[in-house]
Amino acid sequence: MFIDSVVEGATYIKEMREEKIVCAVSNDHPYRVKKVIRMEELQNEQLIVYPEICDVRKMIMNVFQCMGAKPIIAVETSYAEPMIAMVGAGLGITLLPETALQ
Repeated sequence: MFIDSVVEGATYIKEMREEKIVCAVSNDHPYRVKKVIRMEELQNEQLIVYPEICDVRKMIMNVFQCMGAKPIIAVETSYAEPMIAMVGAGLGITLLPETALQ
């Protein structure tokens, strides 16, 4: 599917695929039993996030900004594996692409 916007007059953006963003929480977190978690519910959670240059982080921060909320960043790391380990250790929760869990 082509997106209508044109970048610099000559470049077209084509969507290659969509990917779900999932929320990883520890086994004892109350959200563990929820099927759907709204972004508004994450405002007061300690977040484990990718670095600022990462598009996933930019998208997540944009959603918080649109809500008028300032997220609580607990830890920043470049890789999904340490994120999951930190979540398991109870340092916070994380939002990451579903494929990062595979």
